[in-house]
Amino acid sequence: MINEVTEYIKKKDKWHNQLTQLRQILLSTELQECIKWGMPTYTMDGKNVISFSGYKNHCGLWFFQGSLLLDKYNMLSNAQEGKTKTRRHYKLYEGDKIDIKKVTSYIREAIKNQKDGRVTGTSVQNKLKSEVTYTLDDYLKKRLDKNQLIKKKFLNLTKIQQRDYSNYITEAKRESTKLSRIEKIISLISEGNSLSSLWGNKK
Repeated sequence: MINEVTEYIKKKDKWHNQLTQLRQILLSTELQECIKWGMPTYTMDGKNVISFSGYKNHCGLWFFQGSLLLDKYNMLSNAQEGKTKTRRHYKLYEGDKIDIKKVTSYIREAIKNQKDGRVTGTSVQNKLKSEVTYTLDDYLKKRLDKNQLIKKKFLNLTKIQQRDYSNYITEAKRESTKLSRIEKIISLISEGNSLSSLWGNKK
């Protein structure tokens, strides 16, 4: 994947520096890098969050659920007014410098929206996600209480991700298995990953 994205940037020689910088910012987050529709795309739990691209006259980021962003710096545009309902574009033209702090704030907001299950046009699904409940496994609770930083990371996960982790521990029959499983998932939780990453599918 590194080679594919690197090759994509090389082919967009005019935008090499800007795309490289955008990629560095995205790689510093918990998003997973892949190629979709011939463009570098960054996902969470298999859902598209952001992509970047280079065209003849501009380059920049695509936010798949951009209409939900607050756009407090007025940096986003709708590619086709009246047609594009959700995606928003952050455009850069030749010579433009990237405001790293502002761009990063947009990216973080997009990630948080994805974690919170905020998706345009799926109010029913969003309501169901917000109503997810679970009882935190006692063994996992004790382990989290010992490290407030990891506990904070855990609480930043979606309710569904929290439930999956809790159930994974609860399902173990023996205490030794529970403790062993907890040690396996602590590093994943600290990195903001979902349980599926335990089996090599980082999300």
